[in-house]
Amino acid sequence: MKPRIFIGSSTEGLTVAQRIKTYFEPDYNCYIWNDGIFKFNEGFLETLIKSASLFDFGFMIFAADDISRIRKKEYKTTRDNVLFEYGLFLGRVGIDRAYVLKEDGVKIPSDLAGVTLLSYKTKIEQGEKTPDDDFENQLAILK
Repeated sequence: MKPRIFIGSSTEGLTVAQRIKTYFEPDYNCYIWNDGIFKFNEGFLETLIKSASLFDFGFMIFAADDISRIRKKEYKTTRDNVLFEYGLFLGRVGIDRAYVLKEDGVKIPSDLAGVTLLSYKTKIEQGEKTPDDDFENQLAILK
């Protein structure tokens, strides 16, 4: 049986999530958060807690989706839910199996300072933000 990967992202990060899924699918069973993970009549938190135990790895995409004002300075930040999901998977699968894939320029929480995170650049393609051409080379580091 192939190891299972959960890929968490914002809606805007789905292009990145799909590239990750396509890259790892030959060797892993990959599920993006919108691949039927969330069921009717269940809350998101309940589903996430149950699901985290069913996966071997968690990949969270920290895309520059929001702007946060912290101590009078503005930063590009990831969505709160993606940060929460990273913490949940970090606790469930461990530091060696929970990964952050961070868009360049995204502010990370200070507790992650000093942790080497995979970082990717983006480009605009057909009006949509997509990872640059070096993205798969970055993913090879995780394989």
